[in-house]
This record gives sequence, C-alpha cells and structure tokens, in this order.
Amino acid sequence: VFLWDPKAWKIAAIVAMSHFVIDLLKIYTTPLFKIKKVPFFIDQFLHILVIYACAYYSNLWEHTLYMYHQLNWPLLTALVFVTYPAAIIMNVLLEGMSNQINLDHKSLRNAGRYIGIIERLFVFGFIVMGRWEAIGFLIAAKSVFRFNDLKETNNRKLTEYILIGTLLSFGIAMITGILYIY
Repeated sequence: VFLWDPKAWKIAAIVAMSHFVIDLLKIYTTPLFKIKKVPFFIDQFLHILVIYACAYYSNLWEHTLYMYHQLNWPLLTALVFVTYPAAIIMNVLLEGMSNQINLDHKSLRNAGRYIGIIERLFVFGFIVMGRWEAIGFLIAAKSVFRFNDLKETNNRKLTEYILIGTLLSFGIAMITGILYIY
C-alpha cells in the first residue's frame, strides 16, 4: 500500500500474516513468563525483524552483514555497561549501607536503580558529546529534586547514602565515557 505497487501484495500479506501469528503466540505464551514485560519486547522485536526482512528480502544476508560490520562495538559495549552491569556493581558496593537506612516513606520499586541507569546514560552521553558542563546541570537538577525529601526526613544516613550513590554512579559513567573516548 505504501509503495503504491500492486506487485508488492506478497510483502503486505507476509507482514499481515506474521503480525497475526506473532500476536497470537504472544497471547498464548504470556502466562509462561514471570516478568510480564518480556513477551511484549519479544513481540515488538519479532515485528521489527519481519519488517526488516521484508524491506531487504532481495539482499537480506548481505545487508545484515553490512549492518553488523557498521556497528560501533565499543560504544554499544559502553552503553550496555552503564545500564544493568553498573547497577549490579553499585548494588554490591552499596549493599552494606542500604541495610542501615530506615525509610519511613514508600518509594517506587526499583526507582533508584532506574534513576541511576538513566543518569549514567545521560552522563555518558554528555561526555561522548564533550558537554561536561551538562553533567554539572544534571547534578544540580538532581539536588533540587532531592532537597525537600532529605530536608523533611532529616535523615543523615539517607543523605549520605544518596550522595555516595550519586557520586559513584556519576563516577562509573564518567570513567566509562573517558575509556570510550580514548
């Protein structure tokens, strides 16, 4: 339809049928997963894979090899590292301190982990782009958002824990960014 080519009806049929089959499989396999988000991401990956295969069906293998060789593997490795591997490292390093903090308020489950991942991605990106001043802005913004929480609780251990965690998170991202650049 988008190509305005009636000869491309086979591609449209493949996309439509595969979409139906993939969604049907997702419906029946979702109960088998503990983490309910996994089937969604598998579903989306398969849809993109079908569209990619249909777009490059005439030279699929050559194009895939070309794309593979064009990937910036050091960048990809650094990006993956500052997400979950760095979060695991931080969890191990801060584990002894987190047990000493009494929280009297409810927080979103794993919010700190996701905030840390996002801030490390930002810091890494700023370093790669050579925008070191943006890291200072990020620290200032995080401080403003955390100030009221820390002021109201008046919990010195929590303040120290957040400060250590933030500096450690930023440090990991900065070292990763510097290593990537050099």
